[in-house]
Amino acid sequence: MNSRSALGSLQLPVAAVGALLVAFAVDGVLSLASAPAPDGEGFVRGLAMVVLYAVGLFGFVVFALGLAIRPGEGHGVSFRRRQRRLLFAGAGATAAALLLPLVAFGVLFGAALGDSQLPLYLWVLLHVVGALSVGIALAWRGAEAIRSLAEGTP
Repeated sequence: MNSRSALGSLQLPVAAVGALLVAFAVDGVLSLASAPAPDGEGFVRGLAMVVLYAVGLFGFVVFALGLAIRPGEGHGVSFRRRQRRLLFAGAGATAAALLLPLVAFGVLFGAALGDSQLPLYLWVLLHVVGALSVGIALAWRGAEAIRSLAEGTP
């Protein structure tokens, strides 16, 4: 077994870890949102939401990068070069959305933008770009798989 095959065998497990992190974060957010808030625990609940948000975005980045790993011999999902680029773009945009509040918001607000909503719009745009690029790559690969099944080619 060569190193490329060994690395390729990690494609689906790494993507599964990312998907589990996203599922954990979504479940945590839904359970926090549906539970009644006791008096005086708004800070703790908000902090938990921020941590779950970070875990969810980190999981999404791991999921996208896991799928971008080239598959090994006989296992994994083989994405084309442009599809892998979309997966990398989605991971990069999502990582930027995770790091942007830590780095750029203070700089953008301090640069005399005042009450401008531009940083918020950029942050939301990064989330949309990340989700769309990964979604497009998965839909594109899924359409190729369905087409090859309909044509009878492996």
